[in-house]
Amino acid sequence: LTGLVFPAAQTIAPILLVAFIGSINPSGGDLGMLVPLEHALLTSFALIEGPVGVQRRANLVARQAQLRDGLLALIARHPHLGWQLTDAATPIQPLVVGGNAEVMALAAALEAAGLRVPGIRPPTVAPGTARLRITLCGTHTAADVDALLAALEQAAGAQEMAA
Repeated sequence: LTGLVFPAAQTIAPILLVAFIGSINPSGGDLGMLVPLEHALLTSFALIEGPVGVQRRANLVARQAQLRDGLLALIARHPHLGWQLTDAATPIQPLVVGGNAEVMALAAALEAAGLRVPGIRPPTVAPGTARLRITLCGTHTAADVDALLAALEQAAGAQEMAA
């Protein structure tokens, strides 16, 4: 049965259905390759809903608040740069920088500091609103956010000197 489902499946749902049916009737055929997938899915659900997932979600909320507070303070110290923090309530925090050259120079400075923060430019965003796409995850630490804020502070100072 699995051999028939794999070529016909456009999504993973039919494959998971076959895996579920196979787990009910283990003598049902060639499902040996689906047992690891089923185990991985069940393990990931347990992680997400268990104490580790709860801790990571709480950490993510704290890191997001830390980042937003730090970015707002940075923007207040360097108002003439024209940077703006969007009102995002998600782990993706866009920092609008403005011009394409400025955002790419900022992204390069962060990359040189060991931080991967891509610059997003038109046509993905409106002209004049190029931005850094800062993405947090549940495993980032307070020190990680502090390192990003310090690198942004240094880059802001460099942009001020260049202006």
